[in-house]
Amino acid sequence: MLKIQKDINNLKTYLNRLSNTNKIKDIKTKRILKFNTSNKSLVQKNIQYTISSIKNNFWEFSDNLAKDETNIKILNKVYDGVKTLNYKDTDTTIDALIQIEDELKKIKTTPDLKITFDAKKIPLEIKEEIVTDFNEAHRCYLSGNHRSSIILCGRVLEIVLHRKYFELTSLDILEKNPGIGLGTLIAKLQDKNINFDPGVTQQIHLINQTRIHSVHIKKETFYPTKSQNQAILLLTQDILEKLF
Repeated sequence: MLKIQKDINNLKTYLNRLSNTNKIKDIKTKRILKFNTSNKSLVQKNIQYTISSIKNNFWEFSDNLAKDETNIKILNKVYDGVKTLNYKDTDTTIDALIQIEDELKKIKTTPDLKITFDAKKIPLEIKEEIVTDFNEAHRCYLSGNHRSSIILCGRVLEIVLHRKYFELTSLDILEKNPGIGLGTLIAKLQDKNINFDPGVTQQIHLINQTRIHSVHIKKETFYPTKSQNQAILLLTQDILEKLF
């Protein structure tokens, strides 16, 4: 389920709860009245938070959508509805939700690309770990967790390059340099006369840089798009097939 759709469903639930808690005017028992007043305040906070989440997730949803003429018109109408959401104005918010959901139903989507690789040539010692991480990266991609997917792709490359170094030197470089980066590892492999295809080296550096932006705290938070995530998965797949 899309994050924005999940937020919309949550918002509808909270609005229904708020409608129920508004009936406390008819309740005379002070204890019940006190409980429901507190409950109403909590629901209102949830509504405020969820509206904020919808507004944030709209941009991610927009980035990951094919930009044909029909979808662009729909996105503009969805955005108009999203801008109107206001936790202080329940009636306006309900009208906006109806508009947003009606437009989302018209969105044209394309099937997600299924990305696999041939694991037959992967060394037995690392095969299970590689397959597990790559499959998890693909599941993260399908569920919209793009940063997690890219981080796992970086981990796959680390496992592969560590294995390559071990095959060449019979040394486990992680014992002496547990925090060694991909760039340094590539340089050490090249020192041992392992010359990668120039394209592979560039691919590894690109994945590593994207992974770094996904992991480490930066001045501006990095939100990779679905297309960027798909590209990283395809590059990882290509590297695996070229190195083994």
